[in-house]
Amino acid sequence: NLDGREKITIRQIAETIEMYGENDDRTKYRVYGQFPAIGERQLISGAAIDAALKYEAEGFEYMPLMLGVDVARFGDCETILQYRQGRKVYEPIICPTMDLMKTATFVSEQINRKKPLTTSVDGIGIGAGVVDRLRQLGHSVLECNSGNMSESPRYLNKRAEAYFALKEFVEGGCELPPDKLLTEDLRMLSYDFTDKGRMRIDRKQDFIDEFGRSPDRGDALALTFFYPHGDVFYNREELEPETFMDT
Repeated sequence: NLDGREKITIRQIAETIEMYGENDDRTKYRVYGQFPAIGERQLISGAAIDAALKYEAEGFEYMPLMLGVDVARFGDCETILQYRQGRKVYEPIICPTMDLMKTATFVSEQINRKKPLTTSVDGIGIGAGVVDRLRQLGHSVLECNSGNMSESPRYLNKRAEAYFALKEFVEGGCELPPDKLLTEDLRMLSYDFTDKGRMRIDRKQDFIDEFGRSPDRGDALALTFFYPHGDVFYNREELEPETFMDT
């Protein structure tokens, strides 16, 4: 399991091939470790990702440092800390598996050390407890809920809006770290449309069901695009709009 794929037995290999067929994307990934075929609804261009792995960002040292924290929700997920600065994305930081309080302490130590301008934390489930504890420790953090309504009516929710901002960031030229699972997350995510024509992104659970693992690294990076940043400060009400009920 060196590349992050779920462990799979010979019996499971046979069952996967029988269920989905040799050429299905799920078989390609779970059994052979190959990337899915590029489809019409692939979110981020594979060519752009390849270019980003060779790109060398300049002037990023003078740009604000952003931190996204995707908190593990259950067994196979990981808590990931992802920094972004200008056109440069840093290597993901993996938080050791710990309880809520120790996870919050780990994140707090990172904030104190690197002093990001904004820290955006996945506030769903156990993440809400991490947000509360970080605030108790005196940190100003943004609680992110993927289901919140986007600022643009083009998108179903904040998750879609953030990921499309990430798409523009990567395809516009950026430096990605040589992290295999991060680049896999970005390659494999796809988008679709709701019955009202709004764009939506694969849910975390949809991704897990199809590929056998969670897109924690991609989600952590997308969190750095959840809210505007810079010299303008926003109050809590402006940053946490009502939940959008479309499906």
